[in-house]
Amino acid sequence: MFLLFPPLAAPGQELLRLEKSADAMGSTYSIALYGTDRIKMEAAIDAAFDEVRRLDELLSNYKPESEWSQVNRDAATRPVGVSLELFGLLGACLEYSRQSEGAFDITVGPLMKVWGFYKGSGHLPHRPEVLAALGKVGYRHIQMDPGAHTVRFRSAGCGDGPRGNRQGLRSRPDGGGLEAETA
Repeated sequence: MFLLFPPLAAPGQELLRLEKSADAMGSTYSIALYGTDRIKMEAAIDAAFDEVRRLDELLSNYKPESEWSQVNRDAATRPVGVSLELFGLLGACLEYSRQSEGAFDITVGPLMKVWGFYKGSGHLPHRPEVLAALGKVGYRHIQMDPGAHTVRFRSAGCGDGPRGNRQGLRSRPDGGGLEAETA
C-alpha cells in the first residue's frame, strides 16, 4: 500500500524524513513519512506495522496457524468457521468476482503454483499442469454460509487467495477491521 501526503512544515521548521520496512505475507512493506515531529512519526509507522502484522496473522499463506491457512487446509473437506472480518472480506472478494465475471478471482492460487510464482521460481509449465490447475480455479468453487459464518470449497485445492487481493486491502479508517479497496 502506498500513501502520499504532502509535507507541511511551518517556516523555520526542519522537515524530517523517516523510513522503515518490514516483511510480512511474503512481501516487504516500506513506509516513508515526512513531518516535523519525530515522535508522532515513529508512532504512526509503528501503528501501521502493527496492522501489517495483524493482517499477516489473519491472511498469511506462509503461516500454518493463520486463519486463511486453516481455510485453505480444511475447507475442501468440511465447512470452516471464520471470523466476521475474514467472512466479510471473502464475501467482498466473491462479489468483485461476480461483478467482473471472474476477471478478479481469489482462487487463482493453483495457477500461481504451476507457474512458480509463490517461491520466486517462475517457470513455463507444461500444458497438462495448466489444465489441471484450471480445473481448480473459479470463484464459484467457494461456498459461504452467512448464518454459520463458514466457508467451504466445492473443489479440493481451489484456495490460496485472497493473495491477489491482499495488496488491495486497507484498514478501515474507524479501526473496525479490513475493507477491500475499490480503486
